[in-house]
Amino acid sequence: MAFHDPLLRRSFFTEEIADLIDAKEACYEQAFGLSHLDFDYIVPGQDYSLDNLQISQIGQSGNQTVLLVRFENFGEKVDLLYNLQRTHAGWRIADTIYGKFSLKSDLSIKCQDATP
Repeated sequence: MAFHDPLLRRSFFTEEIADLIDAKEACYEQAFGLSHLDFDYIVPGQDYSLDNLQISQIGQSGNQTVLLVRFENFGEKVDLLYNLQRTHAGWRIADTIYGKFSLKSDLSIKCQDATP
């Protein structure tokens, strides 16, 4: 998946988010001995079986747009907000919101305050 694959990451995420993912992976390696992050904002959860995928644009302003992504994962309804930013390379994910959690905010937590 693009979130966990450093070779694909910049094809899907803004440079800022890709850099934050890189830094957080380095933090997890150093602090916890983990070679990858133990969370994923693309599909929350370790396992997934997606059904009834719906994607709607719910806002746009200039080079920013917001998508509402809805699906069922093992029968549980999931709503995600994707904040996209138009870059010189095309549209990229600038943040993903799941309930009260933000990918950008979670990635920005200082290494010493992070827990796996």
